[in-house]
Amino acid sequence: MIRLFLVLLGCFFMHLSQAQVTIGSGEEPAEGAVLHLKEKENVTDAGHNSYRGLILPRVNLSEKKQLYPMFLNNPEDPASGANSNYISNKIALNKTHTGMIVYNLTENDEKELCLGLNQWDGEQWNCFQQKIGNAVGHIVDCDGINIAGHYKSPDQYPQTPPGSAVVPLDASSYITIKLEITKPGAYTIHVTPAYAGDHTKTNGYFFIASGMFMEKGVYTLTIPGSGTPFWYTPAGNPGDELAVTMNGKPLVLQMARPVQRISLWRITLKSRTMRWIAAGQPCMAYIN
Repeated sequence: MIRLFLVLLGCFFMHLSQAQVTIGSGEEPAEGAVLHLKEKENVTDAGHNSYRGLILPRVNLSEKKQLYPMFLNNPEDPASGANSNYISNKIALNKTHTGMIVYNLTENDEKELCLGLNQWDGEQWNCFQQKIGNAVGHIVDCDGINIAGHYKSPDQYPQTPPGSAVVPLDASSYITIKLEITKPGAYTIHVTPAYAGDHTKTNGYFFIASGMFMEKGVYTLTIPGSGTPFWYTPAGNPGDELAVTMNGKPLVLQMARPVQRISLWRITLKSRTMRWIAAGQPCMAYIN
């Protein structure tokens, strides 16, 4: 009797494995569906048929064109590399996994990986949400960074003497910078001066610009200044050091080129000198 029951149970599950399935209801699934999730019965139109949702697997995608972490040697370590099965059968595995959907927890603008639902199309991961994301780029030429305007601060540090003349930045105070954009998207560029006498302090003024790069290419941006300098530059010091970031990350030079070292003596541009900088390093500019 027990043996007969097990045979019948096996036949039942074999039938289920080959048939269309409804989960959450005893009704037949929709004709065109292999799997149908629903709770409410007798709903034959486009009305709501459930009170709960489907929770998809949450993963950390690490490469746009690889089925990782699914076929990593160590799924917890993106640096572990592909396992032997993926190395031997990558083309076939890429195709057979077409249509796989996951919820990605890792956002990476440089690798074009977005947070949220992602679908594998046989060659790469594609984000469900049509969002442009953040721009990615680098400085084309440090010698193309130009600073304009008048910069004046009190004549003593750290106190501001009574009646000391200070000059807020106005429309004549700006920085121009040439960028090559390799991935279109939104940008916010900050140029933050660190005080010449103590680089752990800012100096009361800054430059900021935001917008959208719609296409790849080379752009020359004008970044307006705001604020009022706190402190003058000590004698013999090259000036306030400027840190340039885009979307919170340092903007660097892609190729080794001459760098412009800029000095503004109190009010106007006074002198320039040249030096070399290694690829991948930030440009150095100073306001004095």
